Amino acid sequence: MQKKELGMDNILIIDDEKNIISFLKYNIIQEGYNCFSAEDCQEAEIILRNNPIDLILLDINLPDKDGITYLHDIKVRYRDLPVVMLTASRDVDNVVKSIKNGAYDYITKPIDLDRMFLIIENALKLKRLESKVSQLERELSEIKHLNGIVGTSKHLQDIIEKIEIASATDVNVVIQGESGTGKELVAHSIHNNSERRNKRMVVVNCGAIPDTLFESEFFGYEKGAFTSSISRHIGYFEQANQGTLFLDEISEIPLHLQVKLLRAIQEKEIRRIGGTKDIPIDIRIIAATSKDLKKEVEKNNFREDLYYRLYVFPIIVPPLRQRKDDIPSLVAYFINMFNKKNNKNIRGIQKETLEILTSYHWKGNVRELENVIERAMLVERTDKLTPLSLPQYILREKEEYLNGQYEENIPLEGIEKMHIRRVLKKCNYNKNKTTKILGISRATLYRKIKEYNLEK
Repeated sequence: MQKKELGMDNILIIDDEKNIISFLKYNIIQEGYNCFSAEDCQEAEIILRNNPIDLILLDINLPDKDGITYLHDIKVRYRDLPVVMLTASRDVDNVVKSIKNGAYDYITKPIDLDRMFLIIENALKLKRLESKVSQLERELSEIKHLNGIVGTSKHLQDIIEKIEIASATDVNVVIQGESGTGKELVAHSIHNNSERRNKRMVVVNCGAIPDTLFESEFFGYEKGAFTSSISRHIGYFEQANQGTLFLDEISEIPLHLQVKLLRAIQEKEIRRIGGTKDIPIDIRIIAATSKDLKKEVEKNNFREDLYYRLYVFPIIVPPLRQRKDDIPSLVAYFINMFNKKNNKNIRGIQKETLEILTSYHWKGNVRELENVIERAMLVERTDKLTPLSLPQYILREKEEYLNGQYEENIPLEGIEKMHIRRVLKKCNYNKNKTTKILGISRATLYRKIKEYNLEK
């Protein structure tokens, strides 16, 4: 057999027969491995504690402990360490038990050296491969986690850049945007790329907490603090300790309770209701709001001191109607996601369907688009999403445009896009005719075609 570089791998033999140990040790060293030996489990433990062992040859019958039992003990502490069992006979029960307890393979006595070294070589190859996979997984955990934040628009690239900046620091962040724009996804991305990623991110919907429960939910309480407190309750601040506390719709916290939140953030300590000692907390605050907090301060709905404590690094998430370039990427992302989730096999989307989705004004933003795509995929009978799979209210908006009926709540850019598309189709995409009807220059038309993705 081909020799390996000396000292590359360390093999431990555990067997109470000295002649077997001598025979194996000689051949293993000749093959180019380092070799250790032990006649019982106690001796093996000393070797394992003091040496980096890469593989174990373990006899099933040992004087101080059953080999299969010891195999289990080894795998509990050294999960990735391959163990090959040595047995005097083809005892099926023992072989099955060994494999169930994590043995890589088994070798019967008298030992066939060729077979043994083949097993050793394969086991060590697998160990190195698993080690490499673990290393890659660790490296991947360092890479930016932006799951669900999909698109190519300049708006989105700006958001991703701000996520990277926020992730590299520990400052408080406020994410502002309409409902459904993906504020929580941004918060998760910041947390998952920060130094706190291995700790919890506690998500709190501030608008869902009644005034009477605010203190108990945020600060927790001790057993007996009030009539119904039959056991200690850990609040959000303690749950998020060393991690991130995400306060969704923070503007919904009543003014008289905001001061309690401010005090905890400033002093970095809290006291449970009914408690007698202050508990230090180490948390990062990420808040989200669908309102303009500055205007809420001006209207005396939000404390100015809390505003400045939180508003260290703002991130504005624009509505989907302002970043329609992202719609094709989002549609592809959702199709892939719901194919897996709902066991579907939708291969794409018809151009006309995508045009309808791109021209729609999306009051509910990305969340509405996500729901529309999932619903369309459930009812679609072909392998591509057709206009017929879309909800009637989306199709109706286009029909109203085609009939010359504009809804007041459609943004101007949406009407402009639909009108340019309509004229282009009427002129069979003849640019000269189109510019004359629209009363714009050829350069402006080309810019609008590119901006609204109106290529034929």
